[in-house]
Amino acid sequence: VVYSVLGFREATVGTPVQDVEGGPGLAFIAYTTAVAQMPLPQLWSAAFFFMMVLLAIDSEFGTIEACIGPLQDYPLFQRVRKEVLCLVVCVSLCLLGLPMCTRAGLYIFTLWDTFSVAIPLLFIGVAQCIAVAWFYDLDRFCADIAYMTGSPPHLYWRICWKYVSPALISLILLASVVKQCLAPAGYSSYVGCEEHPNSGLYNGTASWSQDVPFVWWAQILGALMVMLPVLAMPPCALVTVIVRRAK
Repeated sequence: VVYSVLGFREATVGTPVQDVEGGPGLAFIAYTTAVAQMPLPQLWSAAFFFMMVLLAIDSEFGTIEACIGPLQDYPLFQRVRKEVLCLVVCVSLCLLGLPMCTRAGLYIFTLWDTFSVAIPLLFIGVAQCIAVAWFYDLDRFCADIAYMTGSPPHLYWRICWKYVSPALISLILLASVVKQCLAPAGYSSYVGCEEHPNSGLYNGTASWSQDVPFVWWAQILGALMVMLPVLAMPPCALVTVIVRRAK
């Protein structure tokens, strides 16, 4: 479906498929331009955005459960009904997402998507593999799975959990950090065509866009977005170990 729509757009508008960038521009610019030129554009536009709404709702189920699950492990939130906790989390996330609906929303979204997704999640993935396979002990973990499912995991999965997954994720994490340090992060900015540039800061291009690095304060904010989830893990783990040993 993706390449059929992009191919149709290339045939009608003339924009090559390889020049179309991913992200929100693909969904809300490239797709909508192609859908508007199809027969019965109202029908296809309604179907496309209805699909986008269903996709967003489906993604939110997993996101909200991932937020609520750890919160319910704390005694403070165990007294709160799950429906109320879901409402509070959804309203909070909605308020945090409102700045992305402003005029500078795409800039904020790109900044958030660039710094808060890749490196922190990779670090968390490595920490989870090491914590479960090495600190909690892989044999205990497999015994828990056997108790719940009736059969222990295969040797293949044990090797992957203890050796392969931590090594591969660590390699990807290292490559991501090196890439982030060598090349400053940027975003695709609208600069206008070559004859009529959008502003005096950048010259227009044939694709009407240009990769521009983030300003210095955005780079600092991005570094904080990377470090905050990562730096919170070691002290929390240390406090947990000390408290449990004291008991």
